Amino acid sequence: MAQSGFTPIKIYSSATAAAVPLAANLVAGELAINTADGKLYFENSSGAVTLLASSNITSMLDGISTTQGDILYRGASTWQALSPGVSGYVLQTNGAGANPSWAIGSGGGAVTSFSAGSTGLTPSTATTGAVTLAGTLGVGNGGTGLASYTIGDTVYASATTTLTKLAIGTAYQINAVNSGGTAPSWQGLSSLIDNALSASTQGQILYRNASTWVALPTGTNGQVLTTGGASANPSWATAAAGLTGFTAAQDSIAPNATIPVSTLTATAAAVNVDIAIIPKGAGAFLLALPDALTAGGNKRGNYAIDLQLVRASASQVASSNNAGILGGQSNTATATYAVVIGGDTNIASGSYALVHGTNSTADAVQSMAVGAWATSRAVVGYRAFAPNAPIASALGNTQMGFVTVGVQTTDATATILRSNTSAAASTNQYYVPAQGISTFTILIACGITGASNSKAWEFKGAAKKGSTEGSNVIVGALTKNVLAADAGASAWDVAVTANTTTGCITITATGQAATTIRWSATIIATEVSY
Repeated sequence: MAQSGFTPIKIYSSATAAAVPLAANLVAGELAINTADGKLYFENSSGAVTLLASSNITSMLDGISTTQGDILYRGASTWQALSPGVSGYVLQTNGAGANPSWAIGSGGGAVTSFSAGSTGLTPSTATTGAVTLAGTLGVGNGGTGLASYTIGDTVYASATTTLTKLAIGTAYQINAVNSGGTAPSWQGLSSLIDNALSASTQGQILYRNASTWVALPTGTNGQVLTTGGASANPSWATAAAGLTGFTAAQDSIAPNATIPVSTLTATAAAVNVDIAIIPKGAGAFLLALPDALTAGGNKRGNYAIDLQLVRASASQVASSNNAGILGGQSNTATATYAVVIGGDTNIASGSYALVHGTNSTADAVQSMAVGAWATSRAVVGYRAFAPNAPIASALGNTQMGFVTVGVQTTDATATILRSNTSAAASTNQYYVPAQGISTFTILIACGITGASNSKAWEFKGAAKKGSTEGSNVIVGALTKNVLAADAGASAWDVAVTANTTTGCITITATGQAATTIRWSATIIATEVSY
């Protein structure tokens, strides 16, 4: 309703939101209003409907442009809209007095031109938009100029601007410079030595001189390579004379057809020629190379002689100094000067002991064991002789033996005869076998210097023993005979007893005061034991 006293002016209007008047609805200079949007329009002299005013800034700017992506800039006389550029372009100022424009940025944008120059690369897509490169990068730009490789290829420079592939060689070849010094090549070790050390002549050998490896030229036929010792080079020299005084040969005529015989025959003008094989220093003489195994055995002792070719263990050798094994097999000599004379599985373990037979043992100083399963029972000087195991294959179960004992007295004190100078013990008297019986004859002789007085006895008897020394006993009564006596020796006497401490037959001599008498007794025994 108009205010009282005034005349209302009403213009062309619309209450519909977003409605814009048409040019046909208005005449030049005429106004129109949208009461819903708060926008005022007029028709200019050109007949175009233009937004004259608006109740918000967006509506006013839409009067210049309503296209998404447009931007507004101030032209020479008015604000204008710049339409959107190509995706990725950036807005670039063109300085004062000029309008801004879209341009390609430094980090992206459309490609308008492209050139790979001499790189060897080419675009695999169009030169506008994103470009993907293809091709092979050339050597001049840091590439190889090679498009493909085979496993094991090696790349090398064949010229100042060219790289070339060297295909993999064969197994164990070495990459080396070729003979012209222009390129690498694969070479075998033989070829490498031939070329690097100028050693391609048959018969040359390599040696290390003071600074490098070199080839030694071939010597004269028959020369031998001789070392110059430490810090010196080897050289070819005329061979020293070989084995002289012998002729070597081999015979394979029957009876040697199956196992030939190699021989060394002494040669000399003399009719008779001795042969000596002489070890050096304390060396032993042996027929097998020690190898700590059954074949060669353990090391032999100094000055030992071992002529045994077969053994059951490495220890079956002449292992002690001056010991000897004279043939046989599986024999052992473990004490100084101990000797085994042939046979099988014998042991000489006492110094100066001697064994012959099979499975026999001489285990005391100056002892002897001969036959099958004979034993010296650890008694010094005992000589044991056994048959061929008529009862059982066990040491000493059937044998005979003897031992000589002696002593010197200077008064009438009873003194025991022994086989050495040690105190009386089981190892220097006749020892009765355990679990056995022994029958014996004892011959005793004694006298003083100059043979002015002397006396002799014979004892006969038997002794038996169980498993202990205390069970040693004389069987029945001994037979004692004085075989001869001088009148001045009438007081001299001997006694024979079964000793329950040592297990031996003990011979005790009683002499004469202030008189030096020497006594000797030999016990000859026949033994059987279990």
